[in-house]
Amino acid sequence: MVLENIHRRIEAGEKPLVAAYLGTRQVGFAVVATTLVLLAVFVPITFMPGDAGRLFSEFSITLAVAVVFSGFVALTLSPMLASKIMRGREGDGLLARLLARFFEWVQRGYRRALAVALLFPATTVPLVLGLAALCFYLIKTIPEEFTPREDRGSFFVTATGPPGSTYNYTVEMLDKLEDRLMYLVDETKEATRVLVRAPRSFSTASDFNEGIGVITLAPFDQRRNGFDIMAEVRGKVADVPGVKTAVVMRQGLARGLNKAMEVVVGGSTFEELAQWRDTILAKARENPRLLGLDCDYRDTKPQLSISINQARAADLGVSSASIGRTLETLLGNRRVTTYIHQGEEYDVLVEGSYSDKRSPTDLNNIFVRSDRGKELIPLSNLVTFSEFADSGSLNRYNRLRSITFDAELAPGYSLSEALEHMEGLIREHLPPSAIIGYKGNSLKLKESSSSMALVFGLALLVAFLVLAAQFESFIHPFTVMLTVPVAIAGALLGLQFMGQSQSIYSQIGLIMLIGLAAKNGILIVEFINQLRDEGVEFREAILTACEQRLRPIIMTALSTVMGALPLMLSHGAGYETRMVVGIVIVFGVSLATVVTLFLVPMVYSLISKHTGSISDVSRKLESELTGEETPPKMKHAALLPLLLFAFLLLPSCNLAPKYLVPQPKLPTEFKTSGPWRTAKPRDDASRGHWWSLFGDARLNALMKQAETGSPTLELAAHRVTEAKALARADRAGLFPFLTLNGAATRDRGSSNMQFQFAGGRTRTVLGATLDFDYELDFWGKLRNQGSAGRARAEAEQSDYQNALLGLQSELAMNYFALRAQDAQIALLKRTVALRKKTVDLARTRFAQGDIAQIDVAQAETDMAATEAEAIGLEKRRAELEHAIALLLGTTPSQFNQPAHEISGSPPSIPTSVPSDLLERRPDIAAAERQMAALNAEIGVAKAALFPSVSLGLTGGTQTSYFWKLADAPSRVWGLGPAAIEWPLLRGGGVRANIEATKARYDQSAASYKNTVLSAVRDAEDALSGLSILKRQSAAQDVMVASARKALELAQKRYDSGLVAYYEVLDAQRTMLRSEQEATRIQGERFLAAVLLIKALGGGW
Repeated sequence: MVLENIHRRIEAGEKPLVAAYLGTRQVGFAVVATTLVLLAVFVPITFMPGDAGRLFSEFSITLAVAVVFSGFVALTLSPMLASKIMRGREGDGLLARLLARFFEWVQRGYRRALAVALLFPATTVPLVLGLAALCFYLIKTIPEEFTPREDRGSFFVTATGPPGSTYNYTVEMLDKLEDRLMYLVDETKEATRVLVRAPRSFSTASDFNEGIGVITLAPFDQRRNGFDIMAEVRGKVADVPGVKTAVVMRQGLARGLNKAMEVVVGGSTFEELAQWRDTILAKARENPRLLGLDCDYRDTKPQLSISINQARAADLGVSSASIGRTLETLLGNRRVTTYIHQGEEYDVLVEGSYSDKRSPTDLNNIFVRSDRGKELIPLSNLVTFSEFADSGSLNRYNRLRSITFDAELAPGYSLSEALEHMEGLIREHLPPSAIIGYKGNSLKLKESSSSMALVFGLALLVAFLVLAAQFESFIHPFTVMLTVPVAIAGALLGLQFMGQSQSIYSQIGLIMLIGLAAKNGILIVEFINQLRDEGVEFREAILTACEQRLRPIIMTALSTVMGALPLMLSHGAGYETRMVVGIVIVFGVSLATVVTLFLVPMVYSLISKHTGSISDVSRKLESELTGEETPPKMKHAALLPLLLFAFLLLPSCNLAPKYLVPQPKLPTEFKTSGPWRTAKPRDDASRGHWWSLFGDARLNALMKQAETGSPTLELAAHRVTEAKALARADRAGLFPFLTLNGAATRDRGSSNMQFQFAGGRTRTVLGATLDFDYELDFWGKLRNQGSAGRARAEAEQSDYQNALLGLQSELAMNYFALRAQDAQIALLKRTVALRKKTVDLARTRFAQGDIAQIDVAQAETDMAATEAEAIGLEKRRAELEHAIALLLGTTPSQFNQPAHEISGSPPSIPTSVPSDLLERRPDIAAAERQMAALNAEIGVAKAALFPSVSLGLTGGTQTSYFWKLADAPSRVWGLGPAAIEWPLLRGGGVRANIEATKARYDQSAASYKNTVLSAVRDAEDALSGLSILKRQSAAQDVMVASARKALELAQKRYDSGLVAYYEVLDAQRTMLRSEQEATRIQGERFLAAVLLIKALGGGW
């Protein structure tokens, strides 16, 4: 740029030294502006997050430093060398003269074409809009990749056998795989080495079913494209028996052997995820461009679940720890001790032989020693086992249970298209509760897309602001920056024409184009401004500037294009990434150069006719400073009325932040399956008599008594009354204050005072005045005080509702716990009666000599233990009665609840529910109202920064004679005081109070969020509890029936003399424990129902 301008001036007849000085000075502004714009473009790249930022930070710093040095050399060393070396065209050869004449012909043709174009400057508006629309369309339609797919010179073939495969099996399968791959080395010579290995990694023994093959390819010029070879290999290894294969080439910046596409789906349970997996795999496999589609959750690994019969183990004197150690030792291994040999410590491991644990039925051959009699007891008598299949690994993503779908992509199928296809399948076939995530290059693509848009926008903004500071105008930078969409459109068209996709490399190229494209606009606009400063007519200045700047623009564009052309056309290792950058620069700069030569001057003629240059601004400033022009007079005569009107509007100001009612991020459905849904908050909705769902008349009566007699509820009601009164007091400041003052005084003045009147006389003063005082609420302080008080009163009302709901739910829970306790006591009493009959029968049979005395003693012991247990339950029942009495507001001695066994089932969840679920919870409403109150208090605190204005008015009567109080001459009045109070210096206390109020508001916001999350957790706990307890109750009923049958059989066997009485006692204990557990579960179901009602704000 500098050399071309110096050469042009030398051709015009100037001396080299003068041409070097004046030529450099003429384009110095353009050089500085271009340098600063390029710096502004490259610097934001260093702040890119993630791998893209780490990859390009050094690149951007290097280019920024290079641009600075280039600008410095262009303004210093280049002019000096040009003045010494450059001369006129006297010594040019024939070819140089022909080229010069050709270029002169091009300049004249360009000037004539531009002159015609300047007749229609408005056509640039649809042109720019069309280019912007074209850019938007191309960005949306051109596929995206994180990085271009590169031929890395090697690829991998992974082989996975059935779960639990042995090492020998995997090695045998890998030998077959190696035989199919060796043709690449022996026949086609496209690979230099094929290496197979098992296991794939050496971390755990579970990897023995996985192997890997590494194929190192020959140099690029001796083989086909690596992806073509992979496609061929994929077909050859697809039918290897006994293994599942995948062909992978490392791509992008990801580590490990991850496939190109990785999509994560998160859910609540793995059972649900397994169903989703089958649905998505079935649909996704219909897409032939997803190669080797697989999922990391495969429920094919055999598992063995062992459950210990705790009651039977306790009866036989075997602890759970003994059973666990036995299983650990015989099925796995256990370290028992260590020994030292030659200074090294070694572990001593005990484990069972492989032949003893080949089948789950081998558990029948394991015995456990009892802690009592030291006899050996078969393990099968103490445990039950079941076989099932599950995944070898249970993965989580962002703390959610998740599964990952991965696949390679067919040639020409971009990562963005694959992700869009998978996202569409997930949204179409899975419920809204399915969470979509990403891994590997898929995650990096999503992250880089958002960050790159931010960096691109930041680069545009910084470049525009730099140009605005240089030109001291916003019009000229706008004209210059219109070259950017032209360059972007050219780059995107080049990517589409060459069949390439968008990636982080193309995006970096687009950012570079901002500076490269703006350079041409800077040259044209700056030279037009210089010619206008010299007095050249506007249109002629545009034509002359564009004609003279044509050559440097073409020269710089050609040098840039020719420098990037090898990047676009080269081949070899890593050429895919270089080619993308080359395409962007070549096509973007080419189109921007051609269009800019007409677009910039046409836009300049359209919007810049009444603008000036930097010199024009300097002249105006100098004129103002020297006083050659009179200062501007006031042009707006209506300014005073406008200010008065603004003053009248001041009382409508409000310094409190705009309060937005928080929208709690409640789930669209609960984790527990069911027809639940959410809606807008309705904490004021009627909750009704939800306890009537249980159909218990005693409970209904207790609820009525609690509502009228509970001291806790009475305390909450008084707090509501107090809060409402305080809210009215807070609103009182919005209204004028009117005070009636009456006074009567009698006094005597001194007679020895100078300049006194009526000295030494005694007088009486009678007065009655009515004082009016009103504070103007300019800054919203009084209104915010009223709003805060009203919000606090509403919060107290919600707290009352919360206390009422808590009282009702606690009363219901204690009531049902009492009924469950009555059922347990009744069960034990019935059992004691049966035991007593058994003891009487045993005594009779002992007297007849049919049984031994030990049988009688065991029966008596069992009866006494059961009777003692029944008596012990009375204590817990008394405590529950006392707790209910406290809730009712009465003393324990005045309350007695007759025994009444719990029966039936709790109310079932209906098939459809109203939408006001968690939103009716009063604690959520109270927390939100506290936020609103503190938000208003922020406005009160901010108002202390500004003056407070109050107006006063006084009127009344004053006299020394009582009978003249009503006379007109006795009347007095006063206007004022009109007081202004402004705290100018408080040592920072006012602002500290504002910060403290904001901090209290932030605390209330966090408390509100925690309240919402706790509400969701309570609902989830209650729903899952009800579901689990229902299934547990059904299972327990089966156990009770089985125990009853077992007792009958044991009694018959004992009566027949086949077994000892010990088995009868064991069956009786099992029967009692199972019935007690069934009763406990029944009570728990009622308690869970009450908890659900409380969690949902009262009923459903």
